[in-house]
Amino acid sequence: MRKKVFSFSVMAGISFLMFGTFTLTSCGNAQTLSPANVRLNVNTLSLKVGENSQLKAQVSPKNYKDYELRWFSDNKNVAVVNEYGTVFGVGEGTATVTAAIGGGFADCTVTVSGTGGGGETQPYVILTPSYKKIKEGSSFDIEAAVYPADTTVVFSVASGANFVSVTPNGNKATVFASAPGVATINAQGSNGKLASCSVEIIADSGDGDYDRGVEKNLGYSGEYVVGATPGQEEFVRRMVADFNSYTGSSVSATVITWSEDKAADLIGTDPTTGPHIYPYASDQTLRLNQRNALARLGRIDTDWIIDKMGETALDYATLSGANVTVGYPFSSDNGYVMFYDKSKVSSPEDIDTLDELVEVADQYGYEVNYPISGGFYAAGALMTYTKGKSLYKITVDRTGSFTSSGSFNGTAGLAAARTMANIYARSTIVDAMEIPGDFNQVLATIADCSNVAKIKESLGDNFGVAPLPYVSETDHTRLGVFLGYKFYGINPQRASDDTQKEVSIALARYLTSEYCQAKRFQEFSIKPTVINQDILDLCANEPHIAALNEQVKCQATIPLTAVDSGFWDATMAASKAIKTAVSKGDVSDEALVAILADLDTQCKK
Repeated sequence: MRKKVFSFSVMAGISFLMFGTFTLTSCGNAQTLSPANVRLNVNTLSLKVGENSQLKAQVSPKNYKDYELRWFSDNKNVAVVNEYGTVFGVGEGTATVTAAIGGGFADCTVTVSGTGGGGETQPYVILTPSYKKIKEGSSFDIEAAVYPADTTVVFSVASGANFVSVTPNGNKATVFASAPGVATINAQGSNGKLASCSVEIIADSGDGDYDRGVEKNLGYSGEYVVGATPGQEEFVRRMVADFNSYTGSSVSATVITWSEDKAADLIGTDPTTGPHIYPYASDQTLRLNQRNALARLGRIDTDWIIDKMGETALDYATLSGANVTVGYPFSSDNGYVMFYDKSKVSSPEDIDTLDELVEVADQYGYEVNYPISGGFYAAGALMTYTKGKSLYKITVDRTGSFTSSGSFNGTAGLAAARTMANIYARSTIVDAMEIPGDFNQVLATIADCSNVAKIKESLGDNFGVAPLPYVSETDHTRLGVFLGYKFYGINPQRASDDTQKEVSIALARYLTSEYCQAKRFQEFSIKPTVINQDILDLCANEPHIAALNEQVKCQATIPLTAVDSGFWDATMAASKAIKTAVSKGDVSDEALVAILADLDTQCKK
């Protein structure tokens, strides 16, 4: 086994990335860059409470873009830093402000003094961003960081009301730029403090714009219901507003929360009561199609998907066997990787096998969360040794009728079952379905990439991601995963006439266009499906996307397309049966084969 050095220091973790090999996998093509070299204009900074100062970072090589730079403060009671490197002194004391990018970082020690007394934090309102340059017809969000925490904020347009409008939402607000000009947005806090954001709106020349999927001057109207992934409701509302502005339409959209993994909401009820368009995951395509809750898309849409997203995205959008296209792809993040705490691991290479992962966790008394009894994760683990070939097969005809079968009861399935038994036998690995809100006692968690925002919130700048580990030092097979897409689908039973279907299609195309995918990535770090190089460059340095792309190369990665919903129940039952066998001390080949034989029986329909 390789010699490993473990460290609790986040700076040590970052230092490894600085001086080690740094491989950057973009959304499209893999490339290797030298570790970034970051230099700040000053290494120390002295401020009075209430003062601010701009730090400037010089980054090399030139491959790294300015927007990828991240700023952090390790003591926000003393100093707060925004995304432009502006440091605000808010309380007496010392803080370290860090600029980090591409495996490199630079620190500035900030000392704050003043009349606050006793080191107490003084009231503040700080707007992020404090400056924004934006094209007309676009929108962006601003957020006020406040102290004390119960401070309320009133947003207003201080100047330039002819150019912008502002929609408040608590301590956040959405700014819509309607015409070229300059404007100022004020945030007045109940603590007596005032902060401003300067906005420069430039004309939309059309040059170099992301494709928006639809033509201008459509002039649509009417009332529609649009489903939105939880947490993206406000985003979808803004995108519908952008759609209206761009197309000269006046569509009134009621945006409702519509979880992508709950197709049963539409399948188990009357589809005519569902939304006109809604998000769903690729594995739900079969049942939604059977329920006549997905409209078939035409050749124009098929060509558009190929042109903007490629043949792979079209394959996922096509119901295999039936040969009909039924959805507009908007993300390809429907897969899972390993999130870990960089302050506890000196190098990702120290946890790239299951044995090493457990060894690190055991050494310091931490746990590893892996929801292996959940159907989505259990199915992937049961396909660990398949070399990319699914042990579950489903065939669909044009009517939506299907047959399915499993072939887990063989050499590959048995090897995977043994691996699962080994995982269950390790007390360090906890079968935890919930994402940890606090990584205090957690070294790593295996989770779907849709959870990245929550995990980032927990880990902050200690956020690290890696593909799932190899089975062991000698067995160079990674634990298996599924990867899939998410779509917007048209509900033909809600769109009661051709006009409603036409408008629904236009909205769906807009919500999955290059423009909206870039916006969605910037706000939610969701991996886009488009093949536009500018958008691929946008997400090149996101660690969870790099890990997901690396996972795609894994020999046990299975494309997640249409499945029967009972498949998840069957794999979940098999996983729990293996867990029970471990608890009883009977993990003989005979016991595992019996479990796998029952799984194959459950897969046959």
